[in-house]
Amino acid sequence: MDNLSIGYSDQRDTDRARDYLTPVPAIFQGIKSPAVGRMRDLMDESEAVVAAERSRIASEGWGARLLAQEYLLQRRLFRSLSTGKVIDRNWTRFSFPPTYHYDVLRGLDYLLSAGVKPDGRIDEAVDLVAKKQHQNGRWPLENLHPDRVPFDMEGGAGTSSRWNTLRALRVLDWYSARD
Repeated sequence: MDNLSIGYSDQRDTDRARDYLTPVPAIFQGIKSPAVGRMRDLMDESEAVVAAERSRIASEGWGARLLAQEYLLQRRLFRSLSTGKVIDRNWTRFSFPPTYHYDVLRGLDYLLSAGVKPDGRIDEAVDLVAKKQHQNGRWPLENLHPDRVPFDMEGGAGTSSRWNTLRALRVLDWYSARD
């Protein structure tokens, strides 16, 4: 999907991506519980659909994207729909690069990139992001994943994260402009 996200919609692999994404609405309709793996799949597929729309290989308004957004919003990005409890504490700890892992900051960043208008269902998630800002004005890298990354992008866990700071500032700016 990297080709799509940077605008190479004429690449041979893009045709395969388009063919793969076409049945995505059926995937989202089958999601009933917010299991960790399913949230990760939902985020990966949703980001791919937005990239496909931007590269014009898919039409605006795919039902899949709208279903995914509603799924996230109904759960306030990290809470169980039935109990209201936090589904996975790791989702409240921000990482970069998130690779295929989900966290609240990634979910908010997705909603921003998808052009979703912020509403009250994201208030708690945005408050979580705002509270994590350090006194130096930056956000920390909280959750390192064991995934192989070909080069260092950040310091260690607990250090200030340029990428989390950038994403958090974008999300807070998007949220504050909602009125």
